[in-house]
Amino acid sequence: CSVEAAVTIFSPGNNMGNSVIGKQIKDFPAQKFKDEYQFDINVERLDSILRDDFEIKLVKLDAQGFECKILDVMGSGIASSIVTIKFEWAQKW
Repeated sequence: CSVEAAVTIFSPGNNMGNSVIGKQIKDFPAQKFKDEYQFDINVERLDSILRDDFEIKLVKLDAQGFECKILDVMGSGIASSIVTIKFEWAQKW
C-alpha cells in the first residue's frame, strides 16, 4: 500500500453507508451505483501522518467486513499504540 493514493469511492444512492473504495460491493444483486455517487478521494496511511509515540485509547472500525484487512496493513507503530479496538461482528463476514 502506498503512502498516498488517489482512488475512487463508490456509493449506492440508497445506502451511502455502504461506500467502498476501489470497487463496487453490492448489498443485494439488483443494487445500482450511479456515476454521480462516485468520487475521487485521496487516501493516506495513518502511519504516514501520525507519530507513533502516543497512546490511542480507542479505535472503532466499521468497514463492512474489511476490518481484518485494515488491521493487517496498519503500521506496527500505530498498532502497538492502540489500547482497545471496537468493531461489529456478523456471521456473514
